[in-house]
Amino acid sequence: MRRSVLVMTLAMAVMPAASQTPAQKLAFEVVSIRQIVSDSAPQGARGGRTLGPRGCKGGPPQIDPGRIAFQNNSVYTLITMAYGLDCLNADALDLIAGGPGWVKADQYVIQAVIPEAAQIRMPPTGQMAGLLNGDPKLQVMLRNLLADRFNLMVHREMKEVSAYTLILAKGGSRLTRSTVEGPGFIRGSTGLLASNKMSMTTLAYMLALNTHRPVLDHTALTGDFALELKFTPLDSNGVGDSNSPSLFTALEEQLGLKLEATKDSVEVLVIDSVQKPSEN
Repeated sequence: MRRSVLVMTLAMAVMPAASQTPAQKLAFEVVSIRQIVSDSAPQGARGGRTLGPRGCKGGPPQIDPGRIAFQNNSVYTLITMAYGLDCLNADALDLIAGGPGWVKADQYVIQAVIPEAAQIRMPPTGQMAGLLNGDPKLQVMLRNLLADRFNLMVHREMKEVSAYTLILAKGGSRLTRSTVEGPGFIRGSTGLLASNKMSMTTLAYMLALNTHRPVLDHTALTGDFALELKFTPLDSNGVGDSNSPSLFTALEEQLGLKLEATKDSVEVLVIDSVQKPSEN
């Protein structure tokens, strides 16, 4: 059975910019754009490093009353923010297609004024905002900024891709129910995935990042689990690089779960045109 995968990542609940009249158009009032030199620029978020191996550069924006600042972001990262995508997931699964190489390579500092009439929901004082603080109006304004200053034009299309279904292995699950009542933690590093509170939906998402394919949860397991998975990391072709257990073997032996190859249709954002902006 086919269905759209990773709904929490691919959901695009923002209003299409094309549906707005000029009087209704949500836009930042003053915008300053400056390209920075990548090899000397500090990286943002997630441990102070580049967010991803290729296109995800920079961190979440800093939002203050009346202002927003994007620090060291690639245009690729900005596109994921504007269209409600998780950048790491989009990068790993190629959910954004087309465009020249500089879309992922070049980094920009963008500062803008938020119109008071937009009535943007503000994050707690001193906290960084993830995915534009989840405010659809900010997403629309960023989409309009990319269209106006970068001449970005995109369209969506469905694409059939290789995927995996996550199922119970022979013998059943070896997972332990989580006893954590509040927020849990997720620890991920090369060859390690651990959490004291993780749902199967989240596990499928994390496995998708490691296998570079969409993963559909067909385990029928509900609730949260404590787990630790140690495995050999896969390269972009799905091949391990050491004598340690492969991700597939480790998943079955350590968690009692299994990945089966399948096909699925995913929504892809295709870049039709984009240009470097003039600085100011």
